[in-house]
Amino acid sequence: DFLIDHNQNYNEEPFLLVLSTVAAHSPFTVEDKYLTELDELQDELIAPRTPNWNKVDNLDDHHTVISSQLEMTDQEIQESDYIFRHRLFTLKSVDDAIAEIYGYIQDEMSEDTLDNTYFIYTSDHGFHSGQFGMQFAKMQLYDTDIRVPFFISNSGDNVYQGIMSDIMANNIDVAPTILDLAGIDYTIETDMDGKSLLPYVIMQDEDGEDIMEVDTDEEIIDDFSMFLVEYNGEGYNHYEYRMCDSHIDGFAPTQCDSWNNTFSCIRWVNNNNNDDFVYCNFQCYTEGRTETECEIEYNNVELNGEYYNLNDDPWQM
Repeated sequence: DFLIDHNQNYNEEPFLLVLSTVAAHSPFTVEDKYLTELDELQDELIAPRTPNWNKVDNLDDHHTVISSQLEMTDQEIQESDYIFRHRLFTLKSVDDAIAEIYGYIQDEMSEDTLDNTYFIYTSDHGFHSGQFGMQFAKMQLYDTDIRVPFFISNSGDNVYQGIMSDIMANNIDVAPTILDLAGIDYTIETDMDGKSLLPYVIMQDEDGEDIMEVDTDEEIIDDFSMFLVEYNGEGYNHYEYRMCDSHIDGFAPTQCDSWNNTFSCIRWVNNNNNDDFVYCNFQCYTEGRTETECEIEYNNVELNGEYYNLNDDPWQM
């Protein structure tokens, strides 16, 4: 409706369309037209058995939400794989929605609109599919939880096609990139934490001349490769864990959170030096959610934090 109205009344003006879908959130309902295909693939579509999948032993150097996890039962594994499959197939409906938008711009709007339209596709968090024994959910400090898909595409000759970059990009970079595409100097007119990703993906300038990728010198790499990850844990008391519900009848909940699952992490990636580190500091609470020092008697990990060299330990085990 937004595009139709814009096309009929404001077709000479640029537009910004933001589409946020329920998929792939619980209860992971797959559209009827895809159920037959889903049924045919259910035996081969299982959650990736990553090295940290159902890993619950020797995790004393992980915070308590993880170190106290129990190994998934056979039934819980089946439920986790079910959720994995259904989440994947809900995205087919997301693909359909994007295709419909693309098709309308291509078929109904002015000739050059599609070539001047940029599609940015991303998410707000990752997801567990059995990693560290969590059948589903998120809320942790690991790459399982913080890595997201991130694509920028353009049907014209403006964006490199089929290229993957190792430049670290964050959700906070989306708004500056959009402003940069609109020709707005976000460094002057706004106060944003992120930076435009346009120099890394744009192929030609307005005159059709090739633009070289920005040199990844030390200053730029450093700037793009340090970022903060923060989360405020949710729970019911300082010694209890929150159980997350899949909202599927009969499925077991999974231990996913607590007040003491409150952390601030610094992530550092420097491709020049082959650095890939993360360090997380925790905040602990007493009854009444009163901030307190993390006590060694309670858990040494919350007291000292978690640190990983992801070059040596990419699965953060």
